[in-house]
Amino acid sequence: MPRTARVYVAGVASAAVLAAAVILPGARWGRVDLVLFFVLAALQGVILVTSTFPKFAESPGVPASVAVQLAAVVLLPQGVASASMAVGGLCIALRPGTPIDRMVFVVSGVFLTPVAGEVVYGALHGSRTLMRPEMPAALMPMVFAALALTAVPALLVGTMTVVGGRVRAKAALREAMRRIMPRNVAYSFAGLLAAVLWRHQAPVLATLVMIGPLLVTRWAYEQYAEQRAAHDATVRALVQAVEIKDLYTRGHSERVAKGSEMIARWLGMEEERISILRYAAILHDVGKLGVPTRLLQKDGKFDEAELETIRVHPVRGVDVVRDIAFLNEAYTAILHHHERMDGRGYPTGLAGERIPRFARIIAVADAFDSMTSTRSYRPARSVPDALAELRGCAGSQFDPVIVEAMHQALAHAEREGKPWLGDGTLPVFARSAPRRAALADAGALEAVRAAGVSGVSAGGPTDGAASSGACPLRVRARSGAVCADTALPCPHGDKCAADGFDHDDPAFMVPSPLSERSLSERSLSERERQEPPPHAPLRGRR
Repeated sequence: MPRTARVYVAGVASAAVLAAAVILPGARWGRVDLVLFFVLAALQGVILVTSTFPKFAESPGVPASVAVQLAAVVLLPQGVASASMAVGGLCIALRPGTPIDRMVFVVSGVFLTPVAGEVVYGALHGSRTLMRPEMPAALMPMVFAALALTAVPALLVGTMTVVGGRVRAKAALREAMRRIMPRNVAYSFAGLLAAVLWRHQAPVLATLVMIGPLLVTRWAYEQYAEQRAAHDATVRALVQAVEIKDLYTRGHSERVAKGSEMIARWLGMEEERISILRYAAILHDVGKLGVPTRLLQKDGKFDEAELETIRVHPVRGVDVVRDIAFLNEAYTAILHHHERMDGRGYPTGLAGERIPRFARIIAVADAFDSMTSTRSYRPARSVPDALAELRGCAGSQFDPVIVEAMHQALAHAEREGKPWLGDGTLPVFARSAPRRAALADAGALEAVRAAGVSGVSAGGPTDGAASSGACPLRVRARSGAVCADTALPCPHGDKCAADGFDHDDPAFMVPSPLSERSLSERSLSERERQEPPPHAPLRGRR
């Protein structure tokens, strides 16, 4: 958990302690129905422990909780209801692997939430006997108490999302309200019914009414999870097929999806749309399934006909996914992710805002990953260099708003200790010689030494590599060479990344059965020298 989030949790816990110090001493403990107190506490605990919602598990915003909390606010004296919910909140400790700070946040939240409901219900003089003549007058206080029980967890969860560094404040609060409030308002009716049944001597039925929403919620989410797993399996199969045909896309699709998601969250996009965007980003190059393998792995320069064949891969991509219903909005992103803001892109030459937003996001993430990934014809560029190139192309090739969102999201991730890793195991910005030594992995250096290489230290290779014209990415060993970035034996002998070989690509370690000769035997091709990579910015080119 980031430091800012820990400070926020401490603040929430302090507020809970202060509220307890004010409310609990004045509570009417002598009039407490202990059976009701512990039944409600147990139900709250069961809901927290068994919740499978990924967005609300281990948080005070579990939707089914509002039914129990509203019943507690109506049936128990002021202050006692909050204590009952806090006792139930302690059950979160039964969830395996729950961190201490998360438990503190949950217990504090499930105490503060009914406090708000109690204050509202008491201020509106809500009835606690729920006799028939009192029901019309009790209905309005219950409605406002339910709204308070909904708003407080939405604010708590939304603020945690902001301080946790995932999205901006306005977007986080809007998303939390949108997700929590509709469900909680619906569940509050179950709490109201349970309170009435308990007051009219039907405790068993009242308990079943409160358990019902939890069972329905679990069933619905299990159905959703099964459907989502099937969707993910379909997408993985398509991506794997593309990676087999085009060796340089290994891991590229996932990284583009990650970058697209970072941009979308920074822009405040809703979760449902982010999910669709992720699918579109993962499948943005699925049209390469319709491109002959001989072209994707060709050594020579492309002629015009071959270039046209490759440029049609976005259209082929739409053909591949057209019948996959759950992708819906992803179609246009796959089709238009090579369009340019100035209208010089392909396949349709759209310009400006006419390019779908998803496609503009994927275009930026795609180009960024291409530049920060190693290719056979060049090493990876640093994150600052790649961002500078994106900014230089903003307005002509890329949407300036999305480029800036990428910059801000990456900067925030680095501040939180989660830098972009590109296609290797070291941060991409560590590939530049001045910073490689400072950020080199100690285990990699030990592996280099274990391979029998001399003269390797935290400052980089010194045996042979320092001589004029030697590659800084490798050092000579008794049997060939070792790449200082990966600590893996180089299969090329004297060849290395500076000579046109990609040490980060597993294909260099294992010859590909799809090519006529091993990639380890491939020299830098004429096509790679003369043509830019398909995802790289084309500033200054026509």
